[in-house]
Amino acid sequence: MTAYKRDLMTVDLLCLLLELDEGVLEVHEDMRGYPAFEQAMFEALGLDPEWKLGVLFPAFEARPTLIYQRTSI
Repeated sequence: MTAYKRDLMTVDLLCLLLELDEGVLEVHEDMRGYPAFEQAMFEALGLDPEWKLGVLFPAFEARPTLIYQRTSI
């Protein structure tokens, strides 16, 4: 899973790119249910919440960050 932001001229939009077996899915912070999705993601995957700071700052600068790598079974 890669976290990144889109520059929308006046604000940045936090996005997550999920690579699924069926293809890719983009989820972003303006989507309905995103806060619950993010919370569930942290609980299920045990992610460090500090990843957000590295992606969001500095503003308007591309900072794509791999935040989770699925291991093969």
